[in-house]
Amino acid sequence: MFSNPFKKLAGIFSSAQQPAADAQKPLTWTEERKQFFAAVGKNDRAMMDATLAKYPEALEWRTQQGTKPLYIALEKKNMDAFTYLLDRGASPDQPETYGEYQVLKMRPLHIAASWGEHAFVRTLLERGADHAQRDAKKRTADQVAISEKKDYELADMILRGPQLRAAWLAAQTPVAAPQLSTPANDTVATEKSIKPLKPVSFNAR
Repeated sequence: MFSNPFKKLAGIFSSAQQPAADAQKPLTWTEERKQFFAAVGKNDRAMMDATLAKYPEALEWRTQQGTKPLYIALEKKNMDAFTYLLDRGASPDQPETYGEYQVLKMRPLHIAASWGEHAFVRTLLERGADHAQRDAKKRTADQVAISEKKDYELADMILRGPQLRAAWLAAQTPVAAPQLSTPANDTVATEKSIKPLKPVSFNAR
């Protein structure tokens, strides 16, 4: 018996169209979460924007290990994503819920200080992180910088937190351009105040 060639062609076209149909399948909520966490690690701004537009609460999502997005950016040393999340509303004082950091009740400032990350510490302080908060061992972030890294410069920076915050806020406020005032005695000409000139008549002789 001869096989039907049209049936074979139909099968080929059907299999060729299957990947396109799969590509259009919407992501599940679980897949969107994983995609967002990956985007934070890679600083994929477009993906982070899209996810936060759809799920504003994504700033507080946690991975299966209990890690929040801000900590992912900190762990990856990704300053752009870290700053982006803070500027989008992530709390600089959010307690970390991952492993030993949860047990020690460490916040981003404590963790950055324990790693000796000056730039991340400064960014947190400028965004309003409370330098006086204590971990489970009753240590402030400046004490963590000394005990973990012997970094006295970093400790002194942390103690300057309120000044750094004030300077950063002042830099964000646009300076108003000076207004040019019109002297009170000066008369400003308007369309109504300008009188039309009368034509001059000449007497014919």
